[in-house]
Amino acid sequence: MTLEEKMAKLKEMQKEQAKKYGEKNTVKLANDLNKLEYYSTGILGMDLMLGGFGIPRGRLISISGTESSCKTTTALTTIATAMKKDKDLLCYYYDAENALSTEYAESLGVDLSRLVVDDTQVAEEGLTKLRDSIASGLYGIAVLDSTNALSPSKDTEDGSEITAVSMAMRARILSNAYPQLVGVCAKNNCTLIVIEQIRQSIGFISTEVNTVGNSGKFYFSQRIMMRRQTKVTEENGVAISNEVKVKTIKNKVAPPFRTCELTCIYGKGFDTVIDTANLAIQLGIVQDKGHSYKKGTSEEKKWSSKDKFVEYLKSDNEFFEKIKSETLSAYKGMKSTEVMQDEDLTDKINAEKEILEDLKVTSKDNSTVSDGSDEFKDE
Repeated sequence: MTLEEKMAKLKEMQKEQAKKYGEKNTVKLANDLNKLEYYSTGILGMDLMLGGFGIPRGRLISISGTESSCKTTTALTTIATAMKKDKDLLCYYYDAENALSTEYAESLGVDLSRLVVDDTQVAEEGLTKLRDSIASGLYGIAVLDSTNALSPSKDTEDGSEITAVSMAMRARILSNAYPQLVGVCAKNNCTLIVIEQIRQSIGFISTEVNTVGNSGKFYFSQRIMMRRQTKVTEENGVAISNEVKVKTIKNKVAPPFRTCELTCIYGKGFDTVIDTANLAIQLGIVQDKGHSYKKGTSEEKKWSSKDKFVEYLKSDNEFFEKIKSETLSAYKGMKSTEVMQDEDLTDKINAEKEILEDLKVTSKDNSTVSDGSDEFKDE
């Protein structure tokens, strides 16, 4: 059978499948698939860390981290940035924690008249509504905040004891939900941002754990880990912002294990000017002369300190946009191995290997117990 004959037969098969399963469920040639589109997070450093474009449309994205690491702020900033670019965009926010501040969301640029909010506490009901809402095709971005706040129906029934423990019930519900959500998101080109919390675990090696199961790790196209590093205070001791370290621990659309450091100001969100200034210096757009900072050969674009450079960017929006554009272009022109590598990754792996070796215990009868990579031995 020639290729032309095979293609003719394929078209007949597609027509039969369209009648039986619908147009969206027919097989397609790879070159007929739509090119991947992206939503910018609104944070240049994070966009570059994720590959230069942001988060992909029609995919599941995980944002996990410790408390006060700006997970919700990241999701809201992404929504705000997308709404500014698309005036017809409608977004869905599943507020399982019942903690969404509409005033804060509005201050970040979110148009509340185009944000649909659901605060259902029962996990099964809330996830079903989330799936059906995405399947309706009305929404471009949906957020689940957060998986740890979902309560299985068994725990919310009248008369149920608050001390009752449902072993892995939440994890099993999500394990069933993710395969359905990944399908409806892809078919309706809706990006679902899932916010997850981190807990401390008991053990020698890993001290942090995701308490809602491991199934989501296989369905997320990007997994973003956020951690608060330091708290910035003024001279009078009043805290004004957090320094946050961000890392991609999985990325299906760009190289993973990239990092960036961001500044999140209380009540205002991420400081995009400081973020852009740091990246411009890092990529050589602005030269660090040790005692000063300089742009090009012009003496007019010279600053005595980094703070002066940041102040100038804040005062001249046209120059700020120029620096931002040049930084993005410089990033895209670099090799993937040169950009934002996580230098601590290799050291961390080697350190864990050394700990595993130290944990091997040899008893008097020469029986050795290892970390699990070897079988129990009894000589």
